[in-house]
Amino acid sequence: MRELTRKHGTLLIIDETHTICAGPGGYTKAENLDPDFLVMGKPIAGGIPGAAYGFTQEVADGISARIQTADCDTGGIGGTLAANALSLAAMKATLQHVLTQPAFDHMIALARNSAPVQPKL
Repeated sequence: MRELTRKHGTLLIIDETHTICAGPGGYTKAENLDPDFLVMGKPIAGGIPGAAYGFTQEVADGISARIQTADCDTGGIGGTLAANALSLAAMKATLQHVLTQPAFDHMIALARNSAPVQPKL
């Protein structure tokens, strides 16, 4: 994908919301991907509404060149990205105690060794 996006002058955006389970750094780190944007939703806060995103310096420079910060609404309205105290506390706890290398090692080993569960009818 990275080769194609560079060839055609487009941006590569990776959403780790469902692939963070690959380990710390998610699928992006596990597969040594090189996105322009990276986004993650509720798993980073243990299911509490929250999100994080990041982008390359090149993308940041492109955005900065096209916006007037005086026109930006920085007050927030209490949504997913408004940095409310509950979401921040949940993110901190999740990153410190759940999305850790030892936890991933344990979870991935269990996933590899578990037999498929047959639904009861």
